[in-house]
Amino acid sequence: MISVVIPVFNAAPYIAQAIDSVLSQTLPPDQILVVDDGSTDATPEIVQRYQPRVQYLRQANQGPGAARNLGLRESKGDLLAFLDSDDLWLSDKLRLQKAALDADASLDLVFCHMSQFREDAPEQAVVIAGRSVQPSPLVSCLLARRTAFDRVGPLRTDLKAEFVEWYLRACEAELRMRTLDDLLVKRRLHSTNFSLVNQDVRREYVHLLKASLDRRRAKSGAAQ
Repeated sequence: MISVVIPVFNAAPYIAQAIDSVLSQTLPPDQILVVDDGSTDATPEIVQRYQPRVQYLRQANQGPGAARNLGLRESKGDLLAFLDSDDLWLSDKLRLQKAALDADASLDLVFCHMSQFREDAPEQAVVIAGRSVQPSPLVSCLLARRTAFDRVGPLRTDLKAEFVEWYLRACEAELRMRTLDDLLVKRRLHSTNFSLVNQDVRREYVHLLKASLDRRRAKSGAAQ
C-alpha cells in the first residue's frame, strides 16, 4: 500500500497541479493526504474539491516538518512518498520506484532524477539551483519503506531544512538507497520558493553537513 503526503501552506496557485500529478500516476497510490499547515489563501477550498479521493488534514502553522510528520502519523501505507505542493510528478514515478523496491528487498529508499522549470522565478534562483536533469535526494523524489522512518525517526520540526537533516541521519544509519536514472519529478522554481528565498535554509545546510560529519568522525573514532 502506497501513501502520499503533500504538505501545503498558501499554495493556491500550484496545489491543484500537484494533486493532479499524483492522481495521474500509472500506479495510483492507495492514500493521498494533503496536510494544510494553516493556509490563509484559497488552498483549503481547492483541496476540498478533491475529496474523497484526497484526505484533507489541517493544523495550526508549525512548518513543513510538523506537516510531514502529521501525514506520516495518519498514513496507512507500508510505502511512503512525499510531494511538495509546488512540484510535479511524471506519471510513472510510483510505478518505477515501487518496481525497484519490489526487485530488491534490501533497499530502504528509492530516489530519482528531477528537472527544474521556471515560473516567475528570479534568474538568481535558476543559477543557484541549476537547469539540467540531475539525480536528486529531494523529498519529492523519494519513495521509502515505512521501516526506514521507524529506524531513522520523524523529521525535526525546529529546522527549515528538515528533510536534509533526515536524509543525513538516514545515511548515518546506513540505510540502503538507490537513485533511478529516470526523470520522474519536475521541481518548480518561483519567486516564493521556500528554500531559495530563505537564506537561513542555506546556512542550515552548512551546519547540518558539519554536524553529520562530526558524528561520523566520532563514531569512527569510537570504533577504533
